Amino acid sequence: IYRGSFYAGAQDGDGTLFPAQDRAFRAHWRAGTQVGARQVIGGQAGVAHVIPVQQPAFADVALGISVNKAKPASVHEMHEFHPFYDSFTQDSVLYVYPGAFADVWHGDAQAALNFAFESGWSSQGVYPKVSFNLDLNNTGVNPLTVVGGRLQIAQSQTDLDPVLTSEMQPPRGGRYFCQEDAATTIEFESFGWSDPINASINSGFMSRNGNEVVLSLGGPVSPTWPVSKTNLRPALVQAGVAIQAIEAANLSCPSGEYEACLESVKTSQMFGPLRDALFVRDNRIFAKLVGTITYDWRNNAGVLARKIQNFREDVFIAAFDWELQCGEGSEYTKLYETAINLPTDQQNYAVPFPIYQTVQPGTLQRWTFQIDSAKATRHIFQVVLQLSDGREIATRTVDLNYFKPRDPHRDRY
Repeated sequence: IYRGSFYAGAQDGDGTLFPAQDRAFRAHWRAGTQVGARQVIGGQAGVAHVIPVQQPAFADVALGISVNKAKPASVHEMHEFHPFYDSFTQDSVLYVYPGAFADVWHGDAQAALNFAFESGWSSQGVYPKVSFNLDLNNTGVNPLTVVGGRLQIAQSQTDLDPVLTSEMQPPRGGRYFCQEDAATTIEFESFGWSDPINASINSGFMSRNGNEVVLSLGGPVSPTWPVSKTNLRPALVQAGVAIQAIEAANLSCPSGEYEACLESVKTSQMFGPLRDALFVRDNRIFAKLVGTITYDWRNNAGVLARKIQNFREDVFIAAFDWELQCGEGSEYTKLYETAINLPTDQQNYAVPFPIYQTVQPGTLQRWTFQIDSAKATRHIFQVVLQLSDGREIATRTVDLNYFKPRDPHRDRY
């Protein structure tokens, strides 16, 4: 049994596989093939996949915790809806992490301009908090009254692993569809809470069939983090691409058959070695740039680590019949919810929260609560409730890999 995402009828993305005769595991798939290492999940072998959990400390009450993925009924609360976070259980610990984005943050997925917004983040700087369900099951014969609660945190440690996005821009900024200049400036933005050190790129323009590199480009990138802009124009000119002539050319395609028109104009010497990389999308001409950015970064202990991140960009080169086009162109119920903001880089502390409710015998009471933090942080914690009879009950341990991006245009350290 496979539980996860599909594309074109094949496993594609993060998913969990429950083999018939083996332990279940999480992994990443591309076009039906497992990519990278698998993460074996605790429990019995086989599709039943029974996970042994610790017995509750008291026979008449149990406290459970899970990620809340219920979609809110109100559109005004949609910024709090986050299929962004996923979870799995191993050795009685609930591990919570930022879904497929984990490959962008800690893995080898490529940098992408829109990954933040596709992941549910807000361009206004409002980012989704992670929300949990807290379930108290009164299995006894007497009412139980909850008179208080707290988060008991073993560790909160800032995660300084950089997160980069990439984009190609014209030299004067803006987007390619708003200016006639070729988009020869590569921009990297750092959304993580540390900046790359000694960053350099190794890239190349690919032939249309993607089988060969027709023009290689590489070297250091601008160290002006958190926003790094490096102009590739001098390297293109040196390689024989007449950028100024391309921008000055009045490319016309009266038939509207842009593929045929491209075949006609790309024989011009002004495109140089890029001619075999050119392709059209509508009336615009692009070339695909594929590469890696390699850099060092320092973790919390000040130790240097090296990271390599892939990027892929369709670079705008020119357009036919240019026209500037920059104009206008189960029912969710809140039973209990409180936003709890956890600090960073602390250990062994508690954050109390107010709660008072009586749970009748044979009743399962659910509350929801949210956790936020100022930075991307790993939090290891339990939720503890105090009962009126003096007992305390606790959830299993939660290991939360919480991500909040830095705004490279606003946030500093």
